[in-house]
Amino acid sequence: MKKKDPKAKRDEVSTKQAVARPEMKFSMEDAIANATTYVETALNELVNHPVYKTGFPAALAAGALASTLLGLIASPIVHAFSQDLVKDIWVIVTAGDKKKIKPEANELVYRQYHLYITCSSCKQQWANFLQSLNLTPNDHVHHFLLRTLLRLIMADKNIADLSEKQNAEVNPLDKSTKEVIRYTAGYVPYALHKRYSKVKGETAKVYCTLLSNWKVKGTDNYRTFLEYTNGWLRKQTRGGLFEVKDNVYLFFRTLENDTRKHLTVTRMNELPNKDMKSCTMYSIAENHLVHTYWCNITENKLVGDISKNLLDVVIKLWVKIRNF
Repeated sequence: MKKKDPKAKRDEVSTKQAVARPEMKFSMEDAIANATTYVETALNELVNHPVYKTGFPAALAAGALASTLLGLIASPIVHAFSQDLVKDIWVIVTAGDKKKIKPEANELVYRQYHLYITCSSCKQQWANFLQSLNLTPNDHVHHFLLRTLLRLIMADKNIADLSEKQNAEVNPLDKSTKEVIRYTAGYVPYALHKRYSKVKGETAKVYCTLLSNWKVKGTDNYRTFLEYTNGWLRKQTRGGLFEVKDNVYLFFRTLENDTRKHLTVTRMNELPNKDMKSCTMYSIAENHLVHTYWCNITENKLVGDISKNLLDVVIKLWVKIRNF
């Protein structure tokens, strides 16, 4: 029997994970055309945000400035500022476009964003804009505006760039399924922590520390809007189960949503001779939302291959749990 070349196997795995980006369909011109709408949406979100309705002086000042700017939204000055702001944000949004779809690309985006908001030219641009309207600069409004524009433009770009098949809606998850996902999600960090705790080396230690941080600590007694997903887990546990934090649950819920796209009769008929496990792992690996949540739960503490390798292991274990 002819032996398989191990190097060929490694190359095959690498090819699967090095996912090329889809063709860009949403351009800077598209973003600039929506510039005023983006700014108006951001200001409305601030005005209606609970934090800025608390009655504290700083919150009231931020809300008042946002309301004033909304009243001037149709002015040429605001329109010109909105376009300049979107041009700057576009540079940030596309900072990782030369990279394959993997955590490193998102890390470049957020690095570029933090460099931008701390640079003097960004602060001066905001000060000059408000000075031209005889208004006092407010850092709370500025940072909220920048964060929201980044989110809105990234969302529009991702939606436009994805193919129709990728944008196809997945059947909504019911409450019971969400509870099962929360319960099952805890097994992944538990199993991987157990595995890496037996491995020598600094990388294994870093992985163990990170995986431990995914667990809700005994002092975390606050309730969130995702509390309902803990129902089944709370009934099953006697204190020994690995209960994951909300952001970790959202990451695994995203994995499940992508996985479910492949578990339909239609999809099975489309790919009768394909390895569904590999197809599913490939699909998850190219999902923008997966990488966004991954950067969140790793807190950008993992970079390059160290981040990518752990993500690959997590995806592989999740797909295995789904009985492929």
